[in-house]
Amino acid sequence: MSRSFGTQIKEAAMYYAETRMINDIAAALITLVLLAFFFGCGEEFEDKSQSLLMKAEILSVVLEPPEAEPGETVRASFLVSDQYGVLDAPLNLWVPAADSAVKGEVNPERGKDSLAVEDDLKRYGLDPEDLLSPVLVFTLPKDDQYQLNEAGQSPHKISLFVAVDEDATDPDALKQDLFGYVARGVLRLAYRTLIVSRRENRNHNPIIDSISVSGPDGAAREMKLVRHSDADLSAARLEAAADPFVTPAETELTISAKAHDPEQKAEELRYQWISTGGDFQGRRKMEQPFSAPEYDEGAGDGETNPDGRKDPNLHPVWLIVRDNGADDTLGQAWAEFYVRVTPPAINASE
Repeated sequence: MSRSFGTQIKEAAMYYAETRMINDIAAALITLVLLAFFFGCGEEFEDKSQSLLMKAEILSVVLEPPEAEPGETVRASFLVSDQYGVLDAPLNLWVPAADSAVKGEVNPERGKDSLAVEDDLKRYGLDPEDLLSPVLVFTLPKDDQYQLNEAGQSPHKISLFVAVDEDATDPDALKQDLFGYVARGVLRLAYRTLIVSRRENRNHNPIIDSISVSGPDGAAREMKLVRHSDADLSAARLEAAADPFVTPAETELTISAKAHDPEQKAEELRYQWISTGGDFQGRRKMEQPFSAPEYDEGAGDGETNPDGRKDPNLHPVWLIVRDNGADDTLGQAWAEFYVRVTPPAINASE
């Protein structure tokens, strides 16, 4: 491995600081965050219900748990996809102390070229290379003096950069054309807020128990799922893609989800369905109508491929479930399954 993505980001910030005469790298990082948020953060879907992907998006960032007590271990993970399917191993950079970065706080003992973020890494027991992992695991300090709000909670922002184009791995090009890379959406940015509290009834993520699909005959089939909590996402994804729901193109289907949350009723959860094809009819329901995608005749004479990115007739479907709180603050979970479409003249099979 040459220079890490984190190093490339820092170099880009340094380059911007030097060329724009910004006093410190903290201010440059603020600018980078704001630029990425302004140009590249907005999700782009084909329909108003935000269900049909048109370009690469960070679909979900899950903190497990979303509300933790001091001394507890937190696991942060993310899901990113484009119009062709899941991006399996994109380069990413976590900033687990986004509050410090956005405020431009620096370590007074080190001077202007050092962010307070570095001290946060030590408190969390992290090394800089850990920030490049697709799954970030850290432990909250037990003895930290948290500033609790009226609800007895202390919010801590966590930001995530994801490169959705292989050209972003070129540090020289990135440094020379920072504005261009951000404006073209090469860097995606997402925020989540970890809540630290000592409350007994701390919030938990929703749990997606099952997803079933039924065709016009009403016969329901429970689907093999990929979940955010799977230890080996790649293996789980291969299994799910090898066992899709097979249906003629443009068939009217019904998708039914079962989910629960220890703190809330199922009807209080919020559902978002996303896919690379088909039509969810602008709805976000636990029981969801879905028109299967059109059949792509250019895929070959009946040939199939378990890799959805190479088979335009194999479509991932994602369910994002959020509890009844702010999108970037409280719990969420996701699950994924696959639908394969056949020419309209061919009957559905399992």
